[in-house]
Amino acid sequence: MAAKATQKLTFKDFGFKVGKLNENWKNLTIENFKLHAAEGNRYVVRANNKTIAQVLSLFFLSA
Repeated sequence: MAAKATQKLTFKDFGFKVGKLNENWKNLTIENFKLHAAEGNRYVVRANNKTIAQVLSLFFLSA
């Protein structure tokens, strides 16, 4: 889910202040995504883009 969301953010602006992600985020594989934290129904997944030395944190809530 995090990988798919990251790829979508490279070509679609979802209205966030930061805008779209750079094209090189499309090249990430599942190995670049790690569960960083989980508490109750809240999850934080971090995407590590080694090409540009940046980390993206994605926050998810489960129902």
